Amino acid sequence: MSRQAPYTEAGLDNGGRSLTIRGQDQNNTIVQAAASPGVATDRVFLVTGGRLVLERMTIRYGNVLGDGGGVRGGGDGATLKNCTITGNSAYWFGGGVYSCVLSNCVLSGNSAMGAGGAYDSMLYNCAVIGCSSASNGGGAVRSTLYNCTVTGNSGGAVSSCRAYNCILWQNSAPLRSDNYDPWSTLEYCCTTPRADGVGNIMADPELASGSHISAASPCRGRGSASYARGDGH
Repeated sequence: MSRQAPYTEAGLDNGGRSLTIRGQDQNNTIVQAAASPGVATDRVFLVTGGRLVLERMTIRYGNVLGDGGGVRGGGDGATLKNCTITGNSAYWFGGGVYSCVLSNCVLSGNSAMGAGGAYDSMLYNCAVIGCSSASNGGGAVRSTLYNCTVTGNSGGAVSSCRAYNCILWQNSAPLRSDNYDPWSTLEYCCTTPRADGVGNIMADPELASGSHISAASPCRGRGSASYARGDGH
């Protein structure tokens, strides 16, 4: 798949087959459920069986009365690599993704009742930025995160998650802790307040952007090599 004009269609279903769809990059391959956010009445991608692999594209503007506004995994699940998932919404869980594996992806501006960014997913080297939840876990719920940055989310960063080598910073939650809740496990993470667990620190990570730290960041060299995983395989 390679095109500059956005491809607009909602409810794209892999039909139970195992498929790989590769785009050019996130700027030139855009798959959207509608021309603007909040208009569509379905998600962008749905996996009904087999495995769906999506690479190098932007997935946006899904809006579903259910789970997984951008991508809802099923069957053997969905794997996303080098994708941007933005501006999607779900009434229940997983505004961005539900039951997916993500590698080198950006989740931004997604929303849901719970888990604005990701629900029941695995995230490797991802950034979760500016997502929102009406209840808890604006960034992620019931997910596992490796080497991720979770910042600027409303409803808190993570809930009932495992986070390793992550930065959880400057999130907000009216009901619970801003950056993590008591049901989350953190190791080698930078957050505030300092979390129980091995290798966690409390220091300003000095973010240069939503997904990168500055050269002088105290987080450099503070992670564990055992959690330095690449693409989730």
